[in-house]
Amino acid sequence: MERLPSDWKHTLAQCNMALAKRELAGFFQMANRAAEEQGQQAVFPAEFVHGWNEFFADPSYETAVDWFEKAPELAPMVFEYFQGSCPGGHLYRVGIPTAVSFRIGDYSLELPLASFGSLSELTTSEYQHFPRQFHGEAIYHASRTEFLGHSWSIMVAVVNGSPYKLAASVEIDDPRVAMQLIQGAFEACEAQLGTSTEEKQGLFIWDRTDGNVILQTASVMGSVAINIYATSAGVGRRPKS
Repeated sequence: MERLPSDWKHTLAQCNMALAKRELAGFFQMANRAAEEQGQQAVFPAEFVHGWNEFFADPSYETAVDWFEKAPELAPMVFEYFQGSCPGGHLYRVGIPTAVSFRIGDYSLELPLASFGSLSELTTSEYQHFPRQFHGEAIYHASRTEFLGHSWSIMVAVVNGSPYKLAASVEIDDPRVAMQLIQGAFEACEAQLGTSTEEKQGLFIWDRTDGNVILQTASVMGSVAINIYATSAGVGRRPKS
């Protein structure tokens, strides 16, 4: 396309599509608000809107290319959002390179087990729901922690005395409060870890050099469960046979 760089497809191939989707959604919301303030309505060509809807439903290289090719006249307007959503781009956020140093309230996997307060090992029945993954592993309930204005329950998994997995969870009954907390949790993770490496409905993943951090949400019997997991890759651990 004439008004795009010759390597525009290569740029799209490097793009974090979930980030581009969020940033573009913000752009369209801003355009709509600006038009409404003038007593007007933001209007875009039908093919452009159709392409955006397709990309929004499935943010991928294929839908982005299809969008650009079907609405080439406006492609340069949104290309900068894709370009900025590539690693090193102005929209791409850089955070700590490790999962071990990620903090949830008072805790991180850098801390010794003694720093997790009062510990209570899972019961036999609880282990049926949270099975051990490694030889020498034990899983504990730890003291609760304050995070983002809420009290979170904490579990920590330990191998040979060293924490390797940290799980924080909270359930919220009020949908409005739950949405605010999900947004806050995402922003807190993003502030520490940078742009997420993978996103799906109700799931955000940050892969790091030594493990990963996962933010997961789900509806549970009328409540919204919000879970954050930090897991160390744990070099040298041997899986159970």
